[in-house]
Amino acid sequence: KISHCSAAQRHQLLADLNAAAVARKGAVTGGTQADQSRAWQRWRDWQKSVGIDSDPFLRGFASADKHKLLGAFAMAVRNGRFSGDLQHPLAESTVRNSISYVAQTFRDH
Repeated sequence: KISHCSAAQRHQLLADLNAAAVARKGAVTGGTQADQSRAWQRWRDWQKSVGIDSDPFLRGFASADKHKLLGAFAMAVRNGRFSGDLQHPLAESTVRNSISYVAQTFRDH
């Protein structure tokens, strides 16, 4: 437990945690940040379109239901519902990345 650490050890832990956070932030490129932001906006738009926008992180849903909802969102992304006027479904990698970014946002919160 952290409470059993000395002040110097806690200080070192906080410094290491801060350094890791700075390194993570620096490892993400501007393009990745834009993709993450776009994925989250699509997620919020999808939630609004199905009437569950009051719970962005799905905290009120069981795990199995969260998976089903993410699957439904993936189909909406694949079909280009939030990508303007598309003639063809989005690539599998775009859908996978969108789901990954949304899931990462869930973990971060």
